Amino acid sequence: MRSLMKQRVCELFMLLACVSLLSSCHVGSMSTPVKQPLSSQQHSQVASSTPNPQDVALQQARTTAQKEVAQFRGLIQTMQQAGVDISSYQQQYSTDQTMLRNATLVADFKNITQQLQSQMVPSTGPLAKALAEYLVQEFHQEATDWGKSHQYHDAYDGRSYPYDFEYYAQPNDYGTGSVVNDDLQAAENADTLDQYQSVINEANDDMTLLHTMEENAQESQSVVWNQPHTSDQDVMQYYHATSGLTIVVSNYDQALRLYKDGKLIQAYQVVTGQFYRPTILGEYQINSQLASTWFTTFEAPDSAFYFPPTLVYWAQGFGPQNMGYFIHASPWRDNNHYGQNEEFPHDDSHTGNTESRDGSHGCVNLPIPEAETLFNEISMGTNVIVY
Repeated sequence: MRSLMKQRVCELFMLLACVSLLSSCHVGSMSTPVKQPLSSQQHSQVASSTPNPQDVALQQARTTAQKEVAQFRGLIQTMQQAGVDISSYQQQYSTDQTMLRNATLVADFKNITQQLQSQMVPSTGPLAKALAEYLVQEFHQEATDWGKSHQYHDAYDGRSYPYDFEYYAQPNDYGTGSVVNDDLQAAENADTLDQYQSVINEANDDMTLLHTMEENAQESQSVVWNQPHTSDQDVMQYYHATSGLTIVVSNYDQALRLYKDGKLIQAYQVVTGQFYRPTILGEYQINSQLASTWFTTFEAPDSAFYFPPTLVYWAQGFGPQNMGYFIHASPWRDNNHYGQNEEFPHDDSHTGNTESRDGSHGCVNLPIPEAETLFNEISMGTNVIVY
């Protein structure tokens, strides 16, 4: 188990000793106006009025630490109401407050966030069950809250879409929210400590990815898509993927960034999964490389998501085997229709192929030259992180 997951799990376990009394924990989301589509010029340059990236990183780290301290205080109060001895937790809270007052650097605030996390782990099935259910509920709440205040209004179809829809529970078991719900149900059916621990780890991974996307959304106001991102660095460190080649896919930026030993070496604009067929999130490895192959669909012929057998080039598989997730070329798309907001419905009728007018069915699409370059750049086993 990764140390960061242990720490986060342990903090919440301490506080869930009285889990039956806990109400749903609401994590406040940022409030931003509806984001309009960016022009190609806006994609390639940053306005002079945008904030300094270092200031953004500092504010993000400060906000995260403040949120954790406030949540810790609220849960201590809940434990006190349940008659739990909170003396050791209160002492820790006082220490955290002092550290927060004295913090001035990004590293200071990140240290505070880690300091809040305890060293205990759930040791019984009932407590592990309560913790797993709490974490899943907390994840859904934050995804919903953030998505309500960060939406893209699509002039093409007149709808508004949450930018974090990949984290939702979508119909037909699509979306990360559906996956964690299914796994929690399976754990409740099995009712074993190991199963609940697996869900706890999964929910913490999901929350980390969601926070990374939130950080990326803030950072992208001042950092262009083809530049190194602190959010990428943070998630690579979380998954211990800072050596060798690592592909990072940002759904918010609609960008694929290739890092070598933690340094950015390539960046491409992409199109990921559409609203009802989102790209899977998490850490994976390239598990197949096919210069050309025929794609067929799992969908029924009468489905709105059906497509005929299609010859695809430069396809590189990732994710669970036989699930059909690839990074590949998509020649049916206009080369001007890659990048931010192109995963939503839009006007792209240059080939007459309706597949070009929306996001993919879950794959990561690239123009042909970029897909070929990436294909030749990486090898089997290369890390892939999608957030």
